[in-house]
Amino acid sequence: MRGLCLLLGWLVGGVAWADERDLQAEQARLQARGQALLPMEQTQLRDRGWRDRRPGEVRPLVSALARPADYQTDVHRGTVEYLPTWTNYSFHQVEIPDGTVVVGVNLSQIAPQTEAVRRAPGLGQALTFRDCNLTNVRTFPDWTLVGSNNAQVDMVLDAQGERVPVFVASRSEDVPALRVRPVGALE
Repeated sequence: MRGLCLLLGWLVGGVAWADERDLQAEQARLQARGQALLPMEQTQLRDRGWRDRRPGEVRPLVSALARPADYQTDVHRGTVEYLPTWTNYSFHQVEIPDGTVVVGVNLSQIAPQTEAVRRAPGLGQALTFRDCNLTNVRTFPDWTLVGSNNAQVDMVLDAQGERVPVFVASRSEDVPALRVRPVGALE
């Protein structure tokens, strides 16, 4: 009975994800840029533990205080801009300017043939990847891969019900059509 009362109290009272220090830290970061934390953003921090980024604001990788506005889950972490100082973009979609040489970056994805690089005017064309991890990333003919891993690996259940990786293809263009996941499929 006591457990039920605690559960009801927790549900009614809500859960504060960000404490006052987190709110003050984000407020100070924005004030340094001449901005203020809006009431809606304070609510997002308290209720979800992170806030959506504003239009034109750099969309950083997932952190305790910020997530891209199109964040879905830990395996679909949203769209972010490419910055040479960041090296781990796994489970993100990245906006990389045309003609960029990307060195030593992890872009791995959960399912084979995932479009991890956004292709739009001025983005994702004629890229060069050097020493990068492109596991399960769909590549394109105008890209150059130098010393980069582009293996396509899927997860299946073995006879004991354990998840095990299965090598699908050494390059994204060699993935059999029956192994390509529909958009949004996790596994």
